[in-house]
Amino acid sequence: MIRRASTVLAVTIGVGLILATAQGPSEYQLKAALIYNFAKFVEWPSTGGADEQIVIGILGDDPFRQDFEAVTNGKTANGKRVILKRFPNLKSLTPCHILFIGNDQKPILGKVLIAAGSNVLTVGEMDRFAEDGGMIHMKLIGGKVRFVINNAAAERAGIRISAKLLSIARVIRN
Repeated sequence: MIRRASTVLAVTIGVGLILATAQGPSEYQLKAALIYNFAKFVEWPSTGGADEQIVIGILGDDPFRQDFEAVTNGKTANGKRVILKRFPNLKSLTPCHILFIGNDQKPILGKVLIAAGSNVLTVGEMDRFAEDGGMIHMKLIGGKVRFVINNAAAERAGIRISAKLLSIARVIRN
């Protein structure tokens, strides 16, 4: 079952990642593709209206540069158009569905998580991100992107992460 879910997610990511160079995708191309694909494996609470788009935000340090645009340009997830917004600092943050929190935000991570509010899937790559209250911690291990999911944090925010995604991650409940 786990092998099948891994294969399904890998194929989904592979199809979504049309960026491969002769050397293969970079770390941030892979991470951008993963974040984009998280939208396909997450359910947000109904807002009462018909959201026509999924907003992916990047707060602070942006290691992706054009990699995110290449992954998301013109794409949809669950029938909704995916758009990207960049927020240079916490004051500029506006509502989004998925928020990648840059490493420069570590000193104020608690404030960032509070400001993000409920219904926002938080993603980061800083040490102990999931243990410190973030939802998905991505890290590069042996040339592969692995992730830790804090499912309790997601549930508190009203977000339901698919069993397929949970089955291929290390899951903690903080």
